[in-house]
Amino acid sequence: MPINAYFNNLLIDKGLLNLIIKFMRLSLNYFYRFITQFSLFSGLMFLMFAVSSARAGRPLIIDDAEPLDLHHFQFEAGIALLKDADCDHFDFPLTLSYGILPGVQACIGFGGQFEDRHGDDDQSSFVQSCSDLTLGIKWKILEQDKAFFDQAILAGVKIPTASRHNDMGSGKVDFDLTYVATRQLTEKTSILFNVGYTWMGDRQESDILHYGPALTYQLTDTLQPVLELVFQTPIDGGPTAAGIDGGIRWQFSDSLMFDAAIGTKVQGDWPELTATMGFTFTR
Repeated sequence: MPINAYFNNLLIDKGLLNLIIKFMRLSLNYFYRFITQFSLFSGLMFLMFAVSSARAGRPLIIDDAEPLDLHHFQFEAGIALLKDADCDHFDFPLTLSYGILPGVQACIGFGGQFEDRHGDDDQSSFVQSCSDLTLGIKWKILEQDKAFFDQAILAGVKIPTASRHNDMGSGKVDFDLTYVATRQLTEKTSILFNVGYTWMGDRQESDILHYGPALTYQLTDTLQPVLELVFQTPIDGGPTAAGIDGGIRWQFSDSLMFDAAIGTKVQGDWPELTATMGFTFTR
C-alpha cells in the first residue's frame, strides 16, 4: 500500500487491519523462536519488564514537553520492527518513568533485541542481545500561556549493555540533549517539535543532529491519530536520513493506552519499513 494511501485510509481501510494482523503474527512467530532458543535472556527480559525500564510518547519518536505529575509513574512496553532488504531487526523496549519533582520526570529504559540477517547466498543468521541501558531526565522549563509553546529539555545517556561482538551495540557511552516544544493549536490538534544533538562515544562515528515535527489529532474521546517526520543529520557532513510514520493511540481506560504505528523511508540510511505496537500504563 502506498504511504499516502495508508494515511488517507488510516481509520477506515480494512487493509490496515490485515497489515496489523500480519505484523502481529510475524512478531509472535519471531518471539516464540526467540524465547525457545534463548530462555536465559528471555527470563532476564521479563524480569526487567516486571521491575523497570526508558522512552516516552509511544508510538512517536518525537517527544512532547509534558512531564509526569509529581509522584506518578508510567510504564511502557512494546515491540518494534525495522526492516531492510538484508535484515529484519526486532526491538522489545521497556520503559519506567517517574515524576521526581514538579515539572521533572526521570526515566530508565532497557529491553531486548534480535536480528534475522539475510546473506547474499540466501542464508540467514539469527543474533540476539539485550538492549543498551538508557537513563533520562525531562525538565519542563516554560508554559504555553507564557512563551507560546510548552517547552522542555531532555537529557539522556546510553550505557553500553548490548552485545558489541554481535554488532548489536557500539560498546561506547553516548550522550544526548534535546529541546522539545509543544503547542496546542486547537482543542483537538497539537503540534510537536524536537531538535537535539547526540554525542557518539565511538569516535569513528559522527555525532548526530536529530530533529523533526509531529502532529496529533484527538479524533474521539479515545482515539488519537499521530503523524511525524524525523531527520538525522551527521555532523561530519554525511547525507541526512529521514523517515515518516503515522499511527493511532487508543485510550482504553484512564490508566491504559494502546498504540500502533507504521512508517517508511523518505531518504538516506533509514529502514525501508518500520512498525510498532505497544501499551502505556500510567498511575
